[in-house]
Amino acid sequence: AQAAVYAGKHAASLPDAAAGEAPRFVAIVDMGAAATAVAVFAFSRGETKQLAVEADGALGGGSFDARLLAHVTRAIRERHGIEVDGGSKAGLRALVACQQAKKVLSTVDDARVDVENVAPDRDVSVEVSSAQLKEMAAAELEVLKRLCADALMGAAAADARCTKLHSVELVGGGTRMPIVKEVVAEVLGDALSYTLDSSHATAMGAATIIARAEAVAVASARLAAAQAEAA
Repeated sequence: AQAAVYAGKHAASLPDAAAGEAPRFVAIVDMGAAATAVAVFAFSRGETKQLAVEADGALGGGSFDARLLAHVTRAIRERHGIEVDGGSKAGLRALVACQQAKKVLSTVDDARVDVENVAPDRDVSVEVSSAQLKEMAAAELEVLKRLCADALMGAAAADARCTKLHSVELVGGGTRMPIVKEVVAEVLGDALSYTLDSSHATAMGAATIIARAEAVAVASARLAAAQAEAA
């Protein structure tokens, strides 16, 4: 769906395969709350080919939330002697505070996780930095690096002309994190872009599925009519 949105937005500037122009190679990195996908496409006027796709259903923005939460609850236990259960109300408040801090770290290097009522009439704060989050999430970032590298390798195997990407489109809240953008740029190149709207892509994808279903229904009806006439 995101590829369709890209093709629609850039239709006028895409290479003309009929004139012998090589396609435009673009990667789309989509990191949602619970899953991540990296795909490479070849775009030409009127034609879009998916060359490679790699996905991980366990890597998403929530993975980084979990790392932050573990860091914060450990700090609260060590500094204040308070045990925060992840499933408790205090744990849920801590998770929300971690998610807010993660957003702050998308724009600045340091943030404060403020957790209210971890104990009766007791609020606590834990400082966290982007550098700390990068260290905490080293395993997750390594998975992302592998996804990007494998997708790029698969694209080159599918089309030998794919030696360099024109751009890398970033989709999903997880891609807003500087540590994520850093890994993506390291592997796929630094021509990062946020021109795709995920909600628009979802709507267009649904519309495409409906249109295809309608086309199949029409074709089936015509086939049935033709068979009836032949009988």
